[in-house]
Order: sequence, then C-alpha cells, then structure tokens
Amino acid sequence: MSLSDLLEAALPPLREGDASAAPALDWLDTAPYGPPPPEASIQALLVLGQKQLDAGAMDQALIFFEKAARSRHPQAVNMLGRAYERGWGCQRHPSRAARLFQQSARGGDGWAMFNLADLTLKGEGCAQDNILALRLYMAAAGRGVGKALNMIGLICERGLCGRRDPAQAFELYLGGSEAGDGWAALNAARCLLASGARREAVAQMRRAAEMGRSEMVKHLGDLVAAHPGLAAICAEDVILGPLSLSVSARRGSL
Repeated sequence: MSLSDLLEAALPPLREGDASAAPALDWLDTAPYGPPPPEASIQALLVLGQKQLDAGAMDQALIFFEKAARSRHPQAVNMLGRAYERGWGCQRHPSRAARLFQQSARGGDGWAMFNLADLTLKGEGCAQDNILALRLYMAAAGRGVGKALNMIGLICERGLCGRRDPAQAFELYLGGSEAGDGWAALNAARCLLASGARREAVAQMRRAAEMGRSEMVKHLGDLVAAHPGLAAICAEDVILGPLSLSVSARRGSL
C-alpha cells in the first residue's frame, strides 16, 4: 500500500465531528473543578496552563488543563492527555493518555493524532501497531503537524511497515525540516552526510540548531565527531562554529 493510500485510509474515521465514536470520558465529569467552562474561556485556560507548565508548577498546570478539558474541546482534551502521558502534576498514566488522545483525535486535533501515534508505535498505554501508528502520523501531517513527517520518515527508513525506503525517508525529512522540525533537519543532515554532501548537510545542521532545543546540541556534536573534516566546515558557520570548537576540545581531552 502506498503512502497516499494509507493517508486515505487514515482520514475517514478521524474526521472532525466524529467525537461520538470515542469512549466517553465519564471520569472528567467527577473532577472537582466546577462546571465545564464556556467556549470563550478554553483558550485562556490553556494559555494559563502552559504558563504554569513553563514555570514548573505542574500541579497548577494540571488543574487548568482539567478545567479546559471538561468542555470536550479537542485541543483541551489533547493537553490533558499530554499531562497524563508525561506525568505533569500527576502519576504517568499512558492508557488514560491514549484514551484522551483518541477522543481529541476523533474531534479533529492533529497533535492528538501525533501523540496517539507515538504511544501506538511504542505500544505504551495501547496495543503496539506500526501500521496504525503510520496512519495516525499521516493524518496528523495532513492537518499541518510538520513533526509527523519526521516520524513517517523514520518508519520508511527503518522499514517498520514494509520494505525500507531511504529515498522516501530523505524526502520526508526535508519536508519536516521545511515545516520547522529540528529533528527532521537533523535526520536530513545525517542522510546528506552519508551521501557525501557536506555543505548541504551543514545547512540542515544549522536549521536543526536554530529550531532544536538544548538536547539537539549533543546529537549535532555526535555528527560532527563522526565525520572527520566536518568540524572545519562548521567552524565557518556563525551558529555551528561554537559547536565545532566544543567537539575539537572534546577530542583533545580524550
């Protein structure tokens, strides 16, 4: 089955307005946080929850996400799912997270499709199923979640749903990079280095450094360390120059 066929197969059961097909979240009805908020308040609650999350106040973030999720708004239900997936202010509960992601995905939320795909690929909180995970990632990509392209690329590169297809994977990494995903840029750089296209790889490494978080630095450093001569090219780059110096210093200490 082609990627486009898988996408067509993924979309029908996940269209907007199909939330009735997901299990009811009865346990939310008993949460001690008052009645569901009006629609106009949902985004404000989510913003407040994110601010608490950024400040490290996980318990308070969970309260805001639970209040918002009582509305059954797909975006709010997805954020509550993330709280249970990651253990924000609560014990990690992957199966509850999967149930929340399913509810949100059936309401049309692309990030819920992506998050449910992550759990499905790992078999955490739900049955492990590579094909279903791929379909969910593709549905998420169809709703503008660029990060999903990186995961579809990894599935293609590793042959998790059929034969390995490195060429298709590379195109997906490039697409994810263009969509703003640092990990896709990193994987595109890795593929380019394997083909000897160092200058093009450095351009993708720069994108990864610009878009990625702090954990990206180690992976970029590993790429530089694994390819002799790459540090000299990176040294010419304003963003990657400090990275090449740190790799050189690390080699000198060995």
